[in-house]
Amino acid sequence: MVHKKLLEEVMEMLLYGNSEELIKLKQQFKQSTVREENSKVGFYINFELDNDNKYLVENKTFQIGDVYGTVDGKFASVGFILFIKNGKLLMLEGYTNGIIDKWPEDDRIVLTYSNGTKEREKSK
Repeated sequence: MVHKKLLEEVMEMLLYGNSEELIKLKQQFKQSTVREENSKVGFYINFELDNDNKYLVENKTFQIGDVYGTVDGKFASVGFILFIKNGKLLMLEGYTNGIIDKWPEDDRIVLTYSNGTKEREKSK
């Protein structure tokens, strides 16, 4: 798998928190098998889970996408969206934002939240 370390770091940030939903999604991630598809401008990581519904997130369908990567000082050069469908992890997409032409080496990416910091903004 090409993006193994990056996957771990991005998922840790996307699933950071103690809500019931995030805890269940973290458990799903730990138990999932992944399949990766790459292109010159990004990648997809598909999650495969067994039919155990113990960690199902109430059949909800939603996305989490507040993690970005700065490359060579260019904020949000790359972004990440985690797709959850019917309560299960479906796919993580890593994509370029048009600021750069192709996906960079993973070690050149500095991850932050959409607010430009290492800490997620708190809901008010």
